[in-house]
Amino acid sequence: MFSNIPDGQQLNMGYLGGITFHYKNGRISFDVANPSPRVNISPHHLANYYKKYIEKVDKEVSLWDMLCMGDGLHKGATMRDMETLRNEGLSTT
Repeated sequence: MFSNIPDGQQLNMGYLGGITFHYKNGRISFDVANPSPRVNISPHHLANYYKKYIEKVDKEVSLWDMLCMGDGLHKGATMRDMETLRNEGLSTT
C-alpha cells in the first residue's frame, strides 16, 4: 500500500487532521501535528496513537480503512480506496 501516495501527503483519520505521510528509503512513517505531536512514527504507532488520544476503535478495523486523503483530487478517499484505484490503473495498461 501507499505506492501511489506522494511523500508529504496530508491525511486525516476521522476528525483527526494534521497527519503527514512520508515514504523515504522504502520506509513508511507519519508525522502527527496534534493533540500530542509525533514525528516519524510507524503505521502501527499511528494506530495506537489514534486509539489512545482520539477514539477507541475495534481492533479489527484496519488503519488503511481509517486513514483518508486530506486534500487533493481524492480528498476523503481511504487508503484502501487509493490502493483499489492504483490496482485498477495497473490492470488497464
